[in-house]
Amino acid sequence: MSSFTKDDLKPGMWAKTRNANLYFVTYEYGENRLIFTSINKWDKISNYSFELLNNDTNALDIVEVFKPLISQYPLDAANLVLIWKREEPKKMTVAEIEAALGYPVEIVSGEGET
Repeated sequence: MSSFTKDDLKPGMWAKTRNANLYFVTYEYGENRLIFTSINKWDKISNYSFELLNNDTNALDIVEVFKPLISQYPLDAANLVLIWKREEPKKMTVAEIEAALGYPVEIVSGEGET
């Protein structure tokens, strides 16, 4: 999926964190700034980087963003459509890479080597 940033968040969207918490994106009461909220938790969006990484702990990094399929039911989690998912590099050993490719590999730095 394409890149998604803090600027792309809109009220009514949902954000899922790395530790599987699901937050509703809405305005802070009496303010014109967005927050993440759930039944018993909330967090200011200012606590996140442009790339939706939490400034304090990676357990709260945003890894998926959803929007409601039907606007009349934005708080119904069964009504959500995934619109962005964080793509992270897969960590593999050389043996795992060779098994996936089906042939041996030699790891080189790739910087200026010919």
